[in-house]
Amino acid sequence: MNNALLEARLAPATLDKREKGKEVLVRTSMINYFTGICNAIDEALASFPVMLKKYGLAEYDNEPLQRAMLRDGFAAVQLAVRDRTLNRLEKSGLFPKVRTRLAEENVDAIPQGLRDEVEAVVRGISALIRDLDCAMDFDTLWFKSGKLRIPPKYRAEIEPRYTLEVSSKDRKTVERIREAASILSDLEAQGVRVGDEMRVPPSGGSPVLAPGLITRMAKGSGYSDAELLGLLHGVELRH
Repeated sequence: MNNALLEARLAPATLDKREKGKEVLVRTSMINYFTGICNAIDEALASFPVMLKKYGLAEYDNEPLQRAMLRDGFAAVQLAVRDRTLNRLEKSGLFPKVRTRLAEENVDAIPQGLRDEVEAVVRGISALIRDLDCAMDFDTLWFKSGKLRIPPKYRAEIEPRYTLEVSSKDRKTVERIREAASILSDLEAQGVRVGDEMRVPPSGGSPVLAPGLITRMAKGSGYSDAELLGLLHGVELRH
């Protein structure tokens, strides 16, 4: 897990009210994180037509080629150049062997820089897609204004995934937590060690985590009234 995602997961949610007073928790940091990934993917996808134009291949640019580049990388460009060259030579009167040789020479003439740029962008997009929280099928990508992009439906589904409904049961549980914390605070003030702490064993050695009274009781340890009353007067519990 990368640091940005870890920070987004640890960021506190915002309590918000919706229609009819319904409360929801909105995990804005998670929404922003995955929306940011979508923006980065869109930016990378938009570089395909730019690269083709940069290397003199703008005439080959179309939706099928961009989808093929995303799927097959630079090999898709090579195939497009080979196929179009062969099609243009179809009525040239040249022998098939000669047409094939000329097509291969045309493919070999594609600037090496395009290969490097295409492969780098495809690797980057693959890495970004792996970071998404919900699977995305390349076939669902939109083609608009000459470039591929994340479908609006996918973006629209991010916020609902990180908008959590708060129930009346949740509210009651929060109140119980606050009440428990208040009680524990009072016990601590009376000298009862309720929290866990690091202790050095009597025989020496490395410190170990010693569970507090509440932790032990929560895990099932039972104590008699005499033992608990004795604890209040400085008699240590033996278990």
